[in-house]
This record gives sequence, C-alpha cells and structure tokens, in this order.
Amino acid sequence: MIIKDNVITNQALLKSIQNDEHNIFIKDGCYSLWYPGEGVQNTTELIIEHLIKLLELDISKCVSIEHWTFPSTKLTASNRWHRNTNVNNEGHVLRQITPIYSLVYFPIPIDIEGGYLEISSKRGDITPYDKEGKRNKEGLLIDLLPNHKEILGELQRIKPVYNRAIVFDGDLWHRVSPHIGDRWSLSVDFWGEDILDDFHCRDEIYGESNEWYN
Repeated sequence: MIIKDNVITNQALLKSIQNDEHNIFIKDGCYSLWYPGEGVQNTTELIIEHLIKLLELDISKCVSIEHWTFPSTKLTASNRWHRNTNVNNEGHVLRQITPIYSLVYFPIPIDIEGGYLEISSKRGDITPYDKEGKRNKEGLLIDLLPNHKEILGELQRIKPVYNRAIVFDGDLWHRVSPHIGDRWSLSVDFWGEDILDDFHCRDEIYGESNEWYN
C-alpha cells in the first residue's frame, strides 16, 4: 500500500481542478475507460497521468484504466463492502479478474465527518448477505453472517484528506465508512486487460451500511 499526502504540487493543476469550467465531478457519477498511450484528453486523465508519475507506478502491464468521480453518500455502493472483479447484475462473479492497482485520490478540500477508506485483510467470496435480496420484516436485507468483523479480518482505516493519494490491492474487501457530508474523490483501477465488456467491475457484499467497526 502507498499513502502519500500533498502528492500533486503543481498549483496550476490543483487550481484548475477546482475551477467550475474544468470540474471533473458530477452528481450522477461517471465510469470511463482510458487506454495508456492514447494521450491525455481531459482533466481527469491529466490528474491520473500526474499521479502515475508522482507515485512511480509501474503500468507497463496495464491495458486499460477505469476511472470514476462522484460524491460517496449513504445511498451509494461505496458504503458497502466490495472488491474489484467482474460480476453480473445479481452479484455473481462471472470471471475472476483483479486490477493491478486500485487508487483513490482526493483532489478538492473535504469537510465531512467519517468517510474513512476501510480495507479488509480478506479477499474472495465471504458475502454475509443473502444475494437473492431477501429481507426481514423490518425491510433490511437478511444478514446470514452477522459477525462481520470476524469475517473481514483486520482493517486499515485511512482518513480522506485533501491532496492525499492511496494505492492498494483492490481485490481486498473495502468500503467507505458511513459519513456526514459529500465525500468527493477520484477512483482509478489499473487493469492488465481490456475490460470494456466487463466494467463497472464490483463484487459487492449486499446489505445495508452499518457501523459494526465501532
């Protein structure tokens, strides 16, 4: 894992990110693919290019780069435990592919409570919720294995900080912890193959956002 603060020092670039005319952030979210070698075409790709260089990431085996930007809220899947692989709409893994790197970057000032990036020490099929979507009488998805902490193992919790970059193994179960306020971020997956027919690639633990870690 790599955690680097004040990673981008180019003040002109940082200013342009926060300029409404070049704002890469949208409320509805946007998933895009970028292919190494095809050239920078927008502000998002310019940021990613800078991060690759500044973090000294080896992308010699990278074929496609998936990226997305939007605010994580209580309604988004980021608050649920997930790992990065290829699944269908029912949440069943179709083929086991994992990114070379997963990266999260915070390019604009953040003023929220909570919103930590939580990374588990576990990988693979550990889904505790009923993937068929069965719910109890209160309307919550049925939790087959309520002791999440035992299932997910030890956690690393990383605070969202302006101009902080985090590089980690996206095949590990991870999520954004519950928070108050919008948590704007740029997320990137570096893939060793063209995932055009697969993205967006998420194997999500179905269920409601909870705060068991406390």
